[in-house]
Amino acid sequence: TRDGADLRRQCSRNFPPEKTGNQHCQGFFLMLDCLQLSNMANILIIEDEANIARVLKDKLAHEGFQVQSFRSGPDALTFLAKAETHLPDLIILDILMPEMDGFQLAQTMQAHPSWRRIPIIVLSVVTDDERVRQIPARAFLSKPFKNAILIETIRRVLAAEAGDTHGNT
Repeated sequence: TRDGADLRRQCSRNFPPEKTGNQHCQGFFLMLDCLQLSNMANILIIEDEANIARVLKDKLAHEGFQVQSFRSGPDALTFLAKAETHLPDLIILDILMPEMDGFQLAQTMQAHPSWRRIPIIVLSVVTDDERVRQIPARAFLSKPFKNAILIETIRRVLAAEAGDTHGNT
């Protein structure tokens, strides 16, 4: 998605509608937005329950997303450390996990300058704990979840991130 933003800026610079009187870039932008929100978006799932992780991974891959999944916080942090230049566009985070729970993982991510910008969707049975709302997540979904609502939420969060032209989150 970061490459898409660069293409959008380059097209706007080379073909500014206010100077050329044309709208050639508009169709390109629409196509680019669709690609950014699906095929090009890389999603990291952090979920300790194997069945839920598999269902999420299969559903998101079917929707055109690139998906990585890890069953523990430490494994996810190791992945993030190695993927420093290719960070995920979105993280789906469970709260109740062994070794390192979602609270600890989110806190660790907030301390890292690059990782804290990755949007998080919390997907957990824990939704009424006051600590859940302290996680800087873009959305909170409870288990069990409906696939359609999850996909809609993912697309909404990615669209909001794509609209953030200054890299702020």
